[in-house]
Amino acid sequence: MPTTNMTKLRGAWSDFKNDILYNENLKPLLKAEKQELNTIVTKISEFMPILTTNQIIICMLDYVKNFSMYKPKVSLLNKVLMFMVYFLSHGEDNEEFIDTIKTQLNEHGIVRTIMALLCDPNTGQKTFFYLLRLSCELLEDGNFLIQSSFLSYFSTNESSQDFFHKIHIYLLNFTATSKNIWGKKQVIFKKKISGCKIVLRFLQLLCENHNESLQNYLRVQHNARHSYNLILTVIFLLEELLKKSNDYHFFEISQCFDTLTELIQGPCKKNQIAIVDSKFLEIASRLLSFDEKCDSMSKYHLLKEEVLSTSGSRDEFSANCLKGWMLAHLKYKCMITLLSLLEGQNDNYVITRLIRSLNLEVLKENIISIYFSYTDMYPPGYYEDAIFNHHENNSKYNPHSSVEYEENPEFYQLVIEVGFMVYHLMCHFKDNDDPENKRIIKNELPDLLVQEEKNAFFGAKLLGDLGKIGLGFLKTGFSAMKKIVKKQKSKLEVTETEKFKLLSDAYQFFQRNTGNIEIIFRDEIFRIYFWIRPEGHYITEDQKENFHFYVDRSSDKAKVQYLLMKSDDMIEEMIHEFKLAKFFNRYKLIALVAANVRVWKDLAFIMTLCLNFIIISSFYSNSSGRANGEAFMYLSGNEKITQSLINVFGSILMGCSCCVVSFFLLKTAPVLIARGWRNLESTSREQNCLFRLYTKCKNGILTVFFALSNVDVLYQICFLIFAIFGTAVHPFFFAFHLLDVLYRYPTLQSVIKAIVIPRKALLLSFMLILVLLYLFSIWIFLAFSKYFEESDCKTMIRCFKLVFDQGLKCGGGIGDYANNYFSPVYNDYFKFFMDTLFFIIINIIMLNVIQGIIIDTFAYLRAMTEMNTADRENKCFICSLEKEYIEYATNRPMSFHTTYEHNEWNYVAFINYLKVKDPNELTGMESYLSDLIEKNDCSWIPQQRSLSIKMKKDGEENLLGKKLVEVDRIYTTLEREMKETKKIFTEYLESKHILHNPGEERDND
Repeated sequence: MPTTNMTKLRGAWSDFKNDILYNENLKPLLKAEKQELNTIVTKISEFMPILTTNQIIICMLDYVKNFSMYKPKVSLLNKVLMFMVYFLSHGEDNEEFIDTIKTQLNEHGIVRTIMALLCDPNTGQKTFFYLLRLSCELLEDGNFLIQSSFLSYFSTNESSQDFFHKIHIYLLNFTATSKNIWGKKQVIFKKKISGCKIVLRFLQLLCENHNESLQNYLRVQHNARHSYNLILTVIFLLEELLKKSNDYHFFEISQCFDTLTELIQGPCKKNQIAIVDSKFLEIASRLLSFDEKCDSMSKYHLLKEEVLSTSGSRDEFSANCLKGWMLAHLKYKCMITLLSLLEGQNDNYVITRLIRSLNLEVLKENIISIYFSYTDMYPPGYYEDAIFNHHENNSKYNPHSSVEYEENPEFYQLVIEVGFMVYHLMCHFKDNDDPENKRIIKNELPDLLVQEEKNAFFGAKLLGDLGKIGLGFLKTGFSAMKKIVKKQKSKLEVTETEKFKLLSDAYQFFQRNTGNIEIIFRDEIFRIYFWIRPEGHYITEDQKENFHFYVDRSSDKAKVQYLLMKSDDMIEEMIHEFKLAKFFNRYKLIALVAANVRVWKDLAFIMTLCLNFIIISSFYSNSSGRANGEAFMYLSGNEKITQSLINVFGSILMGCSCCVVSFFLLKTAPVLIARGWRNLESTSREQNCLFRLYTKCKNGILTVFFALSNVDVLYQICFLIFAIFGTAVHPFFFAFHLLDVLYRYPTLQSVIKAIVIPRKALLLSFMLILVLLYLFSIWIFLAFSKYFEESDCKTMIRCFKLVFDQGLKCGGGIGDYANNYFSPVYNDYFKFFMDTLFFIIINIIMLNVIQGIIIDTFAYLRAMTEMNTADRENKCFICSLEKEYIEYATNRPMSFHTTYEHNEWNYVAFINYLKVKDPNELTGMESYLSDLIEKNDCSWIPQQRSLSIKMKKDGEENLLGKKLVEVDRIYTTLEREMKETKKIFTEYLESKHILHNPGEERDND
């Protein structure tokens, strides 16, 4: 074959091979084929009834078990392991089925089989990593049964130390043997996964869900001849990887932090101490000192002079150094680990080590840098979900396809969660009560103080005032120019003055959007800091007042129990308020209307008063008794003026009513409809055209019903309808609007409640009155009809009507009415007895019983209102401690305690924070609290306890102890001096012979 043809053939073959190996378009096809195979195995019983999925998987396990005996090809074993990994990892659609498969595999000894191969010295490295990947899939989501099987194997088999030895050696030598796997283009059907990351992920999943037994076992293998502290091994690996700072080690470094975090969360206090006593804090401080806005691994501007003394020359970093967004991501992981070190710690050892090991200037530089990036990217005051989770797709980064990291690096370099966590760490430092630590924090972080007058938790409101809305229109026009100026400014170095201003603004920003609560965990009280989600700022004042009005204050526990019970509804309402706020931000004109609802309500009420004054002053009737026309102040000549005034005022009232009702429905109806559908059980039926039509009609009716199920909604709709009728039909409809006084003045609501609340007792009492009146009617009909006009008691029904009507109206009862027709011919003793009995039973006893029920209810409501007011003003809602005691114990006003320490709305925001957070990212404390909240258990909320009071007491006890020691020392010193004085005095007397010859001394005198 000619050389030219051979060259062409080779070139064509090379092109074909590259097209097959590297063509990204084939990836979906390969994925579809794998999924098809997975589906066939999952639904094998549909094709072959004699087989089940469980049998196939168990057969694969048996194949793996017998590998050591029959020695098949290693490639076949690897393919079996690969399929088992793929099968277990792609069962998201049927998690219960996958969990069942895992349970059956565990019962058939899959853990023992895997560990036997992992401990076997003849197992190749490729197979070793496939076995670890299979183990990771089994352990996914913290499968406790699989974890227990691994722990049992570790504890009962000496060969397990060979496995730990392999891992230990592999991690120690990884940096020396690792290569740049990103340098070459990857084959599409071979997904290159780092063996180091698999090992670290396996260690993490062993401890998932805070398995303390395995956490401790990875630190110390008690039953082994030689124990390997894998915590220190991982920290050594982390240090070596960060020294090289290669971008292709990014995933391994990130996994190191994840593994260390899982090893200590729970908390596992012994592992926390082990990490604190290691070099981890130095590593963390060094990582945090790098500026994520630079891709050259340079430190923050004020820290550049430390480069040579701490990390050597910048030439030590290779060309493939960690990118800026990678540093931001690693800082995020590092801060999670640092905060996990403080979880469940009440003593000062760990926090003292952190304060003295971490460079506090580095923490301030991070706060400034992150806040500066935030202000550069987003408009002032912007606080929505978009500023969070810039890091969530980093785990999917591919250097050959993820071009967005190069196109928009600023987005990925801003991980605002790091700023929050740094601020939370500073707050933990500030809360520490050790005098030396307090001195350090006061000197290094002087601005980190709670400013009561400037900060107010949950101060954001849905409705701003008119002035702010007006300014909003002006600010919109300058937003583009400001953004350009800021971008130009970001290119310049920040001066010291600007840096100080940025630091102050950053503190205020993170403080404003940070909440803290105190909890009871393992019978100890702790403070938890968290960032308030954007919707957490939208608990309105109306919601707060409504909550406090209806809260059950029968006991201290009942209050916090009610808070937990209503938290879901409050979260739902504040999420809706947040959506409305975003809607109003887009439409300024609607926002202007919404911001002044109170104005429209007041204007509507004024129009109501004016209209009803016109009505009561103008209307008269003719001989027929019907309304004949309007004349202002009875002057017929002003009839047109009166009509014009009614039309003008009515139109204004109707317009105000439209604004008020529309906004009220916009706020209320969606929440009511959502709750109604959530509580309604869904039913599935056969779908046909007729049924779909029926379903649509039914759903429409139900939606309207849910919206109208609230009394306030009905009232607001009636308010608008009567305004329209009053304007278009007749002015008398405006009289309905006077009922608005019940909403405007809550005190009047107590009058209505005094009748509504005891409605059952009132109804029963009224029924008893009817029965008694009926009995008296029979008596009167039989014996006393002659005392009345002939027509009054001619029939029984007319006699009952007469007794009911006149007996209750006349002050003296039915006898008072009958006296007008009494004739002295008849004997009056029986009538006297009947009249007196009727008057006593009906007019005195029964009517006073009804009055008493109403008066007692009104008095009860007033007493409850006073008690609620006193409870709100004089007791903390959370801990129920008295105001006087709190102020005496803390030397701070009650408002500080209820705003910054025990703020009930922070607890609602925290519950919302837990609900939104990924369950796998919860700390040990957060997992514990999430379970209790799910059970509606309020035992985690402190009762009659407060951390500030406890710290004050501890400080006072320490001070008292020191004073007692000082008193004891002074007493010992005085006692010693007294003995010396006595000795000197005795020697003096002896020298004068006073003690030996007292009589002689007297003679001489």
